[in-house]
Amino acid sequence: MLHSNALLRATRKSIRDEIYSHQGLQDAITWARGRGAIYFPSGGNLGDGLIGLGTLDLFDHFNFHPEVRVGWQTNVLQGERNLVINCAGGMVEGLWKDFTRVLQPFLEAGGEAVLLPCTVNGYYEFFNRFGKQITIFAREQTTYNHLQGIDSLAGRVHLCHDLAFAVDYDRTGWPEGSSGSDTHLSLLRSDEESGGHSKPRDNIDLALVWNGLQWFDRSVCMPPLTAAAQLIHQFDTVRTDRLHMSVLAALMGKRVTMLSNAYFKNRSVYDYTLHRFKHV
Repeated sequence: MLHSNALLRATRKSIRDEIYSHQGLQDAITWARGRGAIYFPSGGNLGDGLIGLGTLDLFDHFNFHPEVRVGWQTNVLQGERNLVINCAGGMVEGLWKDFTRVLQPFLEAGGEAVLLPCTVNGYYEFFNRFGKQITIFAREQTTYNHLQGIDSLAGRVHLCHDLAFAVDYDRTGWPEGSSGSDTHLSLLRSDEESGGHSKPRDNIDLALVWNGLQWFDRSVCMPPLTAAAQLIHQFDTVRTDRLHMSVLAALMGKRVTMLSNAYFKNRSVYDYTLHRFKHV
């Protein structure tokens, strides 16, 4: 049997390799490069930063270095025709609407977009209207099944791991494995997606320490992610209902108990990807 750290590295590499070799992603990036598409990065808390870093590693792998647009004004994409956008968890109807608000005028003007691996709940009207201009990647089976049921997206929906798993861990310099201490860290949500779990007094919603950013560059992503990794490394186990705190701790080799969030996202990503880390 492999040493636990060797098994961890093998699992990380296996999932990352599946992303890098995904034919749909390769085709989408080839399309984007040929069209001179711009990139609109994920925006939000530190979890989006982990997705952003994995996306940048993916782009580096394909030698794709697009021009970047940031900002949330409705005209931020004005004049553009081709787009790669990282919506991540920002397309949940009734919770988040920033990405559809930015996308709608771009699509109304005839633009075409690749939506990198994301979770979608609802937004039937949006996709029925604009589906023929969109290629979309679902990061778990529930979203994939939902999008497959929208006629205008026929042939345009792919299933692919969350791009947080595309992080080239060897480039990060982050620690891995046990801290050697029998200590526990609680990272439960305090926002709209909270699973409503009881929080201990020492709980910290670590992802919200860095929030409201668009994670477009390694110089933006790395410092806060490194600080979070250094904190997490001081503990042996992590309990959280935040998807990407689960992912970060899993990549580091921590024992993780991931709890449900307010809808299906956590369970679906666990079933599709995270279950492969045997310490989660």
